Amino acid sequence: MIARLVTNPQAFVERQSKYPGIRTQSIIALLVGLAFAIRHAGTVAVIGDGYGHVSAPIAVLSLVELLLPFVIWGVVTVAIYYTARFVKGYFPPGLLFRLTGWGLVPLIAAGLIQSLGQLYALQGAQEPAEPSFSAFQYELEAYQSYTDSALGDPIFIAATVLAIPFVLYSGYIWATVVEEISDVSLREALYVSTVPTTLCLLWLASPFIL
Repeated sequence: MIARLVTNPQAFVERQSKYPGIRTQSIIALLVGLAFAIRHAGTVAVIGDGYGHVSAPIAVLSLVELLLPFVIWGVVTVAIYYTARFVKGYFPPGLLFRLTGWGLVPLIAAGLIQSLGQLYALQGAQEPAEPSFSAFQYELEAYQSYTDSALGDPIFIAATVLAIPFVLYSGYIWATVVEEISDVSLREALYVSTVPTTLCLLWLASPFIL
């Protein structure tokens, strides 16, 4: 099934448009969340004795990454639904929601690549300093200072760059969805998909800009 999505997304979307339900797409969203959550949860293996100083931020940020793909799925659907109207693309929102879920598949690879790159870059990094106060805000600042040490690492930068094509392919799948379920051309559908694709690229770049 996934192989067909990668090799022939047009045929895949056409076939999946006939099937109701979002169980598989929900599992995909969960896998995307797990892939991105590894960059926080995985620090347990590399952070050393400093884990106790920042355990709360690691848990919270891992949970956020786990849930964020479901939010993105909804935002992508809304963005496509309203942007498509500028090119006179109209379709049932429920059908659009089901099909856009399949566009999350490449984000699994994007998340894994970036997460593993960050964890590799954090090997040997100085452990988080013990916060001055045992409050979440101070623990979060200590953890962010720790993860920021990976931002200039060539491996992490390269991993983020390597993840970009997978995000762009998600955008192509969303464009294919728009083309399949409406009367717009592929070129117009690609214009529509630039909005959610840009949002996902910003998500990928969030470690560098937040």
